[in-house]
Amino acid sequence: MDNLTHSLAGIVCAELVVQARRARGDDVDPRWSRAAWLVSAGAHNVPDVDFVYSWITEGKLGYLLHHRGHTHTLALAPLMALLPLVVAWMWARRAKVVWSRADHAWLIALALVGAVGHLCLDFSNNYGVHPFWPIANGWIAADSIFIVEPLFFAATIPMAMLASRSRRARIAWGVVLAITLALPWVAASYVAWPFALGTTIVGALVLAVTHRVDARWRPIVALSTSFGVLATFAISGERGEAHLREALEREAPDEEIVDVARMPMPTAPPCWEAVVTSIDRASDRYAIRVMRVSAWPELVPVTTCLRMPRLETTAPLVRAPRELDRAVHLESTLSAELDVLRAIASRCDGGAFMRFARVPFVVEGERAIVLGDARYDREAGESFAEMEIPRVLGECPRFVPPWTPWRASDLLAPRE
Repeated sequence: MDNLTHSLAGIVCAELVVQARRARGDDVDPRWSRAAWLVSAGAHNVPDVDFVYSWITEGKLGYLLHHRGHTHTLALAPLMALLPLVVAWMWARRAKVVWSRADHAWLIALALVGAVGHLCLDFSNNYGVHPFWPIANGWIAADSIFIVEPLFFAATIPMAMLASRSRRARIAWGVVLAITLALPWVAASYVAWPFALGTTIVGALVLAVTHRVDARWRPIVALSTSFGVLATFAISGERGEAHLREALEREAPDEEIVDVARMPMPTAPPCWEAVVTSIDRASDRYAIRVMRVSAWPELVPVTTCLRMPRLETTAPLVRAPRELDRAVHLESTLSAELDVLRAIASRCDGGAFMRFARVPFVVEGERAIVLGDARYDREAGESFAEMEIPRVLGECPRFVPPWTPWRASDLLAPRE
């Protein structure tokens, strides 16, 4: 998820604790409240410090393998939580602020919840995490939320604005709310106006309710609305995938679907993009299909769902747009030999890339080979999820983490 969403999640958790302590009669120092906000927001962001050391593996591969890497694991969550705590404790000592044992305990709890909460939010989209290292090194992803979801902003910023104690802070949060609610309208090429209007209405309703209720209920309104947004997308994603699988069983009955990488359109729970990977065991080939799906075709036919731009791609996808049924629209396809993919994966450089790629593809040139992940292939030329390797193997990449490739048990498994 984006860092604003992580920060807002931390602020909501901190304000929930502040109001709960006040409700039970604790004397909560305003300086402690500010520290709680900063510690919680910091802990929700600090796992992204992986950019500091991603250079240990050369080139683009370093970012691909180390982002959402070791800092995004339960094993290192306590260390991640410690970083904002140390900053808060140093500030308190310098400012000569004395906190009680309960004050310290709550800050520690907020920091731990924040470090783990970051993993949960990152798990919600289709990039994935591997939180159980070193016990299990495989990737997991919920494929439920777009990486920047304005509905989360609509759910949480009103609380942050009204809970702020200074007029300047409230104005700043109000500006942020206005900008984030305007985003769906500005991005009209891939957010249909009814969904932009829906986001504006949600933001206005949450702001009105948050303004009317007592301060202790404000974080509960933000939290419950956020969970409602997440549940709506999760249920719609599962329903959309069921429609897609039914359509593909009719379209390609001889193929085995091994993965469906889903991504919802921002603010639009019914509308999804899916990148499907399947295997034809008889020919030992695999296929990639980029598809548009409506989770609720009775209300929103798939033809009315907009999509993210994917006009030119590095992968040799063949555009073949056609409607399979009211819920599923095929956009483009690619068929490739599994032997080629396995040969690339057997190399140290190609194998390292396969530790990241969920929907891998190979483009062979005269001097170099381009490896990519079709989830994020939306333009001609190399994007962040594509890299070149020489046809003749050179030096192997250093410090490759032990992540289990997404496709280790299907595409990359030896032929039976």
